Amino acid sequence: MEEDDSIRFQESRELENKRIILGVTGSIASIMSIKLSRELIRRGADVVAVLSDSAKNMIDSSTLEYATGNDVVDEVGGGVQHVRELGKGGDADLFLIAPATANTINKLANGVCDTPVTLFGITAISNDKKVSIAPAMHESMLKNEITESNVDKLSDLGVNIIEPRFESGKAKLSDLSRIIFEVKRQLEPESLGNRRLLITAGSTKEEIDDVRFLTNSGSGRMGAYLAEEAAIRGAEVTLILGENDLDRLPCISNIINVSSYEEMRDRVQEQIEKNKPSVFISTAAVSDFKVDKKEGKLSSSREIELSLRPREKIIDKVLDKSPEISVFSFKLEKEIEEAKEEALDIVEDKEIKLVVANGVKSMGTENMECYMVSNEFVNKRKGKKRNVAKDILDYLERMDR
Repeated sequence: MEEDDSIRFQESRELENKRIILGVTGSIASIMSIKLSRELIRRGADVVAVLSDSAKNMIDSSTLEYATGNDVVDEVGGGVQHVRELGKGGDADLFLIAPATANTINKLANGVCDTPVTLFGITAISNDKKVSIAPAMHESMLKNEITESNVDKLSDLGVNIIEPRFESGKAKLSDLSRIIFEVKRQLEPESLGNRRLLITAGSTKEEIDDVRFLTNSGSGRMGAYLAEEAAIRGAEVTLILGENDLDRLPCISNIINVSSYEEMRDRVQEQIEKNKPSVFISTAAVSDFKVDKKEGKLSSSREIELSLRPREKIIDKVLDKSPEISVFSFKLEKEIEEAKEEALDIVEDKEIKLVVANGVKSMGTENMECYMVSNEFVNKRKGKKRNVAKDILDYLERMDR
């Protein structure tokens, strides 16, 4: 029972006070349930594992007991734990089946409850509890008419289907990052459900010749965190993503990749005209200068002078052409105090709701120190970029009240 507490909150407190019942079925991917349990606990969740009969042939109950710090349910007894957890007023917040086999999916869709997992699942669905399933099987098993129709039936019943990864003829268990995103999305109130956000992130390249270019150290992290967190809160999000060094892409469906200033400028305008976002958050480190590109490859045997001409700011075009959009921007200077003074001037002169002022030390890192500057306040923040992203969206929520 002590092992889970030793890692609890290591990552965040996002799932604090949330009780998740993890159903594990007889897929080879069941071994991933150990790591999944731990990742949920690192975010504060209390996890209880429930095993199907077939899952016991794949993974030992004592292993999951160690991983979760809770007793494992691997047989149906007289304690009616399925009702205590997932009945009306039950203790659990979510029933997550990961992995879910074709056998379990087809049984659930047709009301068959002959294993602990299907019994918990039918109980949860019958009592309008939140349910997510993450399929894992051969692709042909998932894409046959029977299983497809039963997946649709479960979806119509309110079950959240976490799409698998299709590789080499297999429907593999979704990445753990995606599963955790879906868990948070189901458990988080849709506080931005009425918002449509357009976010830019990453850097752009200015080509010098056919092989060389100028760029900067913008990583894309802040924009990615904002996009994912906004989606968790129910917003419809489009991310225009430039050059970046992200470990993984955010778990949203609408990502537009660009490389140059012109591409980012044009995609921003297209999205504003097409989707009519209510909020534009500009985190991208867009090229400030234009270089006249030379065809071919410049010789490295002689000195070369480059002429840098200032670019028109994309954010100024948005403010000019779409004044109805709430604009959030970032201001980067060498030192944070200098950036704060610039931000104060910006919110005074322009119709920008919030400016995040930070220093160059935050570029390309997971942490940042910044000022959040608006016409109402100047607040200093220091910590992980993911947490600063949450603070920014908290302010957006307060604007809606």
